[in-house]
Amino acid sequence: MDGVCVEVERNPKPMLRSPLVRGFHYLDNNRLLVTFHDPFCGIKIFSTKGSCPVLLNFKLRKGSVPMNSKFSLTHGIRRASSALSPSGSILAVLNFRDGIDWYETKRGRYQHSTHFDVKEHYMTSIQSTSEGSVICTHSRGMLISAHIGMLKNPERTVVMKKT
Repeated sequence: MDGVCVEVERNPKPMLRSPLVRGFHYLDNNRLLVTFHDPFCGIKIFSTKGSCPVLLNFKLRKGSVPMNSKFSLTHGIRRASSALSPSGSILAVLNFRDGIDWYETKRGRYQHSTHFDVKEHYMTSIQSTSEGSVICTHSRGMLISAHIGMLKNPERTVVMKKT
């Protein structure tokens, strides 16, 4: 996987960029999907062969990348963890702005978001539970269940109350 790091480091953009990997998923023996924290690094599919060239740059959600490149650390939509559906066709990505962003992996296109309040607390992880469904963990002892058809207010279950 040294090739992935080499590819990101060749990025000619200013040094504010951080190639912090937040998730990676093998699509098959030849392709690796990687989600990065920084809005400018984005979501990419790399070849696992040779020097790990980028095969696909995802078309990100509108507003994901700030217009002024000097503000990448404070603006744009930064990504947390990600979950790949069992078939590998859907990617669900937690974001630090307003919930879960859903992507179609074949063409790398943003589909829509499932919105919920994430401002006061932290989403910690996300796992696929079935095709198009995920469960997220929350820093306040909650599990949040969502599916690709939801636009807002996913189901919340308190598993441990705040002490």
